[in-house]
Amino acid sequence: MEINLLTAGKMPPHAVEFEKIVLGQCIVEKEALNKIIFFFGDNEQIFYDPKNVVIWKALHSMNSRNIPVSMLTLIQELLRENNLNAAGGDEYIISLTMRVSSSAHIEYHARIILQKYYARVMQNKSFETGASLYAESTDVFKKVDEMREVLNDIEDSINKTKPDKTAKELHAEMIQRLNDNAPKLVPIDYEDLKQDIDGFDEGDFIIIGARPSQGKTAIALNFLYRAAAQGISCAFFSLEMSEVNIHSRVAANVCDVSYWRLSRKMLFPEEVENLYGKKGGYLESLPIDYSNVRNLFDIISKIRIKAKAGVKLFIIDYLQIIGTTGMKFGTREQEVSFISRMLKATALDLKVVIIALAQVDKRVDARPVKRPLAADLRESAAIEQDADIVILLYRPEFYHIKEWDDNQEPTAGLIELQFAKYRNGNPFTKRMRFWGDKMRLADIATENNYKNSSREYSDEKSLEPNLFSDSKNDDYNNIAPF
Repeated sequence: MEINLLTAGKMPPHAVEFEKIVLGQCIVEKEALNKIIFFFGDNEQIFYDPKNVVIWKALHSMNSRNIPVSMLTLIQELLRENNLNAAGGDEYIISLTMRVSSSAHIEYHARIILQKYYARVMQNKSFETGASLYAESTDVFKKVDEMREVLNDIEDSINKTKPDKTAKELHAEMIQRLNDNAPKLVPIDYEDLKQDIDGFDEGDFIIIGARPSQGKTAIALNFLYRAAAQGISCAFFSLEMSEVNIHSRVAANVCDVSYWRLSRKMLFPEEVENLYGKKGGYLESLPIDYSNVRNLFDIISKIRIKAKAGVKLFIIDYLQIIGTTGMKFGTREQEVSFISRMLKATALDLKVVIIALAQVDKRVDARPVKRPLAADLRESAAIEQDADIVILLYRPEFYHIKEWDDNQEPTAGLIELQFAKYRNGNPFTKRMRFWGDKMRLADIATENNYKNSSREYSDEKSLEPNLFSDSKNDDYNNIAPF
């Protein structure tokens, strides 16, 4: 049986004795006052005792006006504001200073006071929400957003009070990492890319940008699959496709089946065998889960939950269609900038890798050279600014361009990954093999002859409308760019 603490006659959470100790230290030591102002700001409601609320308000006001703080100047300030009696009188002020021995543990004491304050905030919000839910007119989803906003504010405040690391501590941590020779949080196992980047690190926010149908989702799923194959737990958030649809794209890669035929239920017998056999069993064993969400705060909430469960890599498809329910912005650019900053902050806070797909402006299609630039990312320059890595995709084959512009070599079956921004390294560009119908990104050397090693693309006109099509007209050159 749940007990309402207010109706049960219980006092709300508080730590009055610690409040007295902290206030006494603030009166006696300037450094202590600066620390507590950093923790508490001008929020006097953090204190539970009404006397302490009045005292903290006066201390904060004096500090902001550069008035030296001492027992006598505080009493004088309270007298001037006619608040000395509300603050407990001069005897109470004097008693606070008598408690001071050292400010060595003041941050610990401040965190206890904060915990009690946050407990009161959550308790009050819970009671308020619980009472409102009895009304038929209550918008439950709005109440969920309000509760989430309270929790986000609390979490932001808690993060603010985390102790800063010194140069000595950070140097020791850096040396430890060198000695451990530990791999990146999400290693990259493509030989063509390893020359320039060995993986994605904790806190990385990565953008994969391209025009529609260039392969953003497929490339992202390749990073996801390769990470999962190394035992790294991954999650994929889709804002425009169902979970089954996304999984089918991974299945095309892992199980070596045509996504085109899979989506139309016209698979070759060996492809059906792959789905039901060892390859399908291997796919089922991969630590990947999928979610279909559209709101930024739902996405961040799920990331937090999954990160606690051990998920390290998150992919979001795609950034510019994420919503921000309940928030108002002057322009869409401001909203996208906010979304970008929040995702970067979440990656840093949870020490995970977040990859967000992004659309590139359609002006790219009007240029003679269709290769996108970082400045082409739609709706916000903040996307490029917030990202640690920006990967731009270019497939000349999609535009029926048969030769590369720099060396006149064939473009068929190739994709260009331009690492236009790489915060921890030098920008670079790499061309790789891309089998669109198999959703597969591969090193050029290892899969140069891939289409000759297994039954591959089929002429769409030759397919019979049944599960076990047995067409022999396999010809990659007859298929349009996927």
